[in-house]
Amino acid sequence: QDHYDFSLRNIKAVLVQAGSLKREKFPGTESQLCLKAMMDMNLPKFAKDDVPLFMGMLGDLFPGLQPEDAGLADLRVKAAEDLKGSDLEASPHIVEKVIHLWDTLRTRHGVMLVGQTGSGKTTTQHAHKQ
Repeated sequence: QDHYDFSLRNIKAVLVQAGSLKREKFPGTESQLCLKAMMDMNLPKFAKDDVPLFMGMLGDLFPGLQPEDAGLADLRVKAAEDLKGSDLEASPHIVEKVIHLWDTLRTRHGVMLVGQTGSGKTTTQHAHKQ
């Protein structure tokens, strides 16, 4: 990917997401809420190689802070059960991709799943629908 857009529009999107999480009674601290909002709005945009760099920047901004899952453990269990119910292996990678898709659909109007053949796009989509 040639570039990322970190304009004022992105800052507004992070603030709107933080407000949404606060209204949903986010269980963590305010710092964890800000960290989660930044991750929610930015991680889906990044190429795989850029994620560690972004996570490093967040680590500098929020030293020693771990993001709160906000009740996603139940969703992980359900995604794994649905995959196994479809006679598929519930690999941690695909379960995490289902969580990412769920999170992205909460914050975006439209989503396009892209990737190489056999990378799990269709499996992720079907597991998310169930």
